[in-house]
Amino acid sequence: MVHGSAKITIILCTTLLMANSAWAQWTNRYPKVDGFGHHVYLEGHEFPSLTSGPIDPAAAPDGFRVAYADQGFIWLLNTENGVATRLTKSAAVDSRPRWSPDGKRLAFIRDDGADTGIVVRTLDNSSETVINTPTIELDPEFSADGEYLYFTSGIGGTLNIWRQHLLTGNREQVTDLNGVERNPRMLKDGTGMVYVHLAGFSEKNLRYRSFTKGTDEPIYTTGISAHLMADTHPTEQTIVVALPQVDDYKLYSMDVHQPNFAGELTPDSHYTLAPTWSADGGSIYFSEPDENQQFQLMRTSAYGGRVEVVEIKRRDWGAERHTVTIKTVKRGVPTAARLSVTGADGHPIVPSSGPVYFDGESGVHYFYSNGSIEIDVPMGAITVTAVNGLMTKADWQTIDLGANNAAMIELSIGEVWNAAANGYASADYHFHINYDGPYQMVPNDVKPLLDGENLTVGAPLLANLHTRLMDRAFTGQQVVSDEGNILRMGQEVRSHFHGHLGLVGIKQEYRPWHWGPRSVYPRLAGVDRSNGEVLTATAAAPGLVTYMHPVAKNLDPFAEGNLGSIPLEFVSDAILSETLGLEIVCAWTDEMGTSELWYRLLNIGKPVVAMAGTDSFAAFHRTPAAGSARVYANMAGATPTWDNVLEKTKQGETFVTNAPALLFSLNGETKPGGVVSAGSNNWSIDLTSAIAVDNVEIVVNGEIVWQSNGIKDGEAKTYSGTVDLPVGGWVAARAHGGEMKWPGMDSYPFAHTSPIWIDRIGSTDPAAETAAKADLLNALDSARNRAKGAYGDVETTKFNSRIEQAIQVLSGEE
Repeated sequence: MVHGSAKITIILCTTLLMANSAWAQWTNRYPKVDGFGHHVYLEGHEFPSLTSGPIDPAAAPDGFRVAYADQGFIWLLNTENGVATRLTKSAAVDSRPRWSPDGKRLAFIRDDGADTGIVVRTLDNSSETVINTPTIELDPEFSADGEYLYFTSGIGGTLNIWRQHLLTGNREQVTDLNGVERNPRMLKDGTGMVYVHLAGFSEKNLRYRSFTKGTDEPIYTTGISAHLMADTHPTEQTIVVALPQVDDYKLYSMDVHQPNFAGELTPDSHYTLAPTWSADGGSIYFSEPDENQQFQLMRTSAYGGRVEVVEIKRRDWGAERHTVTIKTVKRGVPTAARLSVTGADGHPIVPSSGPVYFDGESGVHYFYSNGSIEIDVPMGAITVTAVNGLMTKADWQTIDLGANNAAMIELSIGEVWNAAANGYASADYHFHINYDGPYQMVPNDVKPLLDGENLTVGAPLLANLHTRLMDRAFTGQQVVSDEGNILRMGQEVRSHFHGHLGLVGIKQEYRPWHWGPRSVYPRLAGVDRSNGEVLTATAAAPGLVTYMHPVAKNLDPFAEGNLGSIPLEFVSDAILSETLGLEIVCAWTDEMGTSELWYRLLNIGKPVVAMAGTDSFAAFHRTPAAGSARVYANMAGATPTWDNVLEKTKQGETFVTNAPALLFSLNGETKPGGVVSAGSNNWSIDLTSAIAVDNVEIVVNGEIVWQSNGIKDGEAKTYSGTVDLPVGGWVAARAHGGEMKWPGMDSYPFAHTSPIWIDRIGSTDPAAETAAKADLLNALDSARNRAKGAYGDVETTKFNSRIEQAIQVLSGEE
């Protein structure tokens, strides 16, 4: 994945091609290796968020002003009169301000959608100095004497802390640890700094670096914790830090020299983000989202206790603002929608209720409407774009408000394929609500996402952040949206090294929810565990177990050197399980590579269920939309209830997609999930897509037997012909290739039907079966060796037993 002029090349184990930007290549999830051979682990929520309401406060040395970010601008709040004045007016998104010691300058991040840099602004004359390398920059902090600016940069190959002399421009690297270093905070006497170190996928540290002693040591260690951030006291060597507490963040104070003694400052009911000391050290400011995902500026005493909202009585924009009503219709009827709104200069405009998201694939900010929404906008031209799920074309309008005090825009969303009218229901079986993002949400908050994406069924999953299981209070809950779409909670069991499992439709949480070799996860329970235990424990429960985000790249996972791309226990579990899903379409992995893995199981007669899940995060800012990967199930007249849609999915009466609609039939009547006879069969493909698709193909037992050019944006085309089928196996259709754009949010358009079986479900072609068994045996042997290398002398009896059983089945020795 290469973006712009970035010097850092990332080889991802979860590939997602994103916007042409230097920072975008760092914002994917899971471990990655940069071009220098360093391991880099970074979540998108480590980056700034565009919010409605104050975030990232920084108290001025004068004692009465507070700088903060809001709606992509930097503001200065006079805490004495409650008036906030907008400081910046850039088309880019500005965030994370920090003061110089003398209070005459502010440094902050500027994200123009293609890169992030650091801006140092002199307040008395508004002049700006920009620090911007070909890679990303984050988290500025002035030195104690104000002569240097410290910041995070990727210019050295990984994200390390650097400093630049503000007069001479000389730059030098300060930290050089494996992983990511960010959020530097200087001790005010200049003797050291505190910073955050993301040491690996399973470890995040708060570190203290003494400039006088030359030491650099961790003072607090935890697992995944996006909002682990600290600030240093204005006169003492004391810090305030936001620490994770299951679903919440709490503030603590600690002495950098005695960090084991931390003083609790805020109660459990708060979600404290980005704390900062007041100038006199008597109080602490922080940001917190409310129940409508709007941010508030909060304050508590340096000794904790009562928390209060810092009231902003008036906002001085420095320019006229007006209200516009945006209405969206589809087929002449008001409909919920995904919206993007920008001003004349391209600056994103955000609503006064609900979360704001960022699509890293297109570089577009977006939010949701129930069909009518009022937003506050600047004078002049604004551009509004609207979609309602994958099967709609993006409609956009630009309107110049002129002198109008109020205006109304109505967008008619064109639908290229009506799933319901064709008897189909859609499902995204893998996303999350809270996963340490900037927002805190409940299942009801996800309803607008389902409606705005025209998604019939959504399955958000509980997820563990190592020692924390998020959203457990929602286990098994089901809610229904205003438009009748259904959400039911499930769980992701993130054993990680063994492969992630999605437990779709469970009613109670599974424990334990993580395990593996110490090099991957902290060891908190028994080591001798297997994903097979999860399958056994949930076999009698309603629902479906799925292997998620399996193959990262567009490659044959069975080719030499690629076997490590296969989840450790997927092959053995697929062979030994009666029913198992495989996530063919996912925003973080590759559909073509995963299809090759799927084909091998189909070729030995295992009807592995084709699944799709975006793996998005409702409480994140930087995330693809729920439903960007989805299953379409042929309901054949059945009501699209949760149980019915899942049952049709398990029966294989589906296609999976991230953009196109793909209908495939044989002899005018047999569709995916069905059975036909060997020999000559007439086939038909109906391909429709809001965005262009390059190729359409028919695949028999993993081999392409027919192919043709695809379609242009918004086209629908029917293909037909005859195919000579062998005595056993399966046949399916797929479409792929082309440029991804809205409404899609993946790396390239892709759709694949579930198989139509020849003669009977689970039949095989002898030659294809023999070749597949050889590949699968190699994969099992590779899995055994990988486990041995990771676990060493630790006994893994349960895992080894599953591998041996699978080998026996493939070898005909069962």
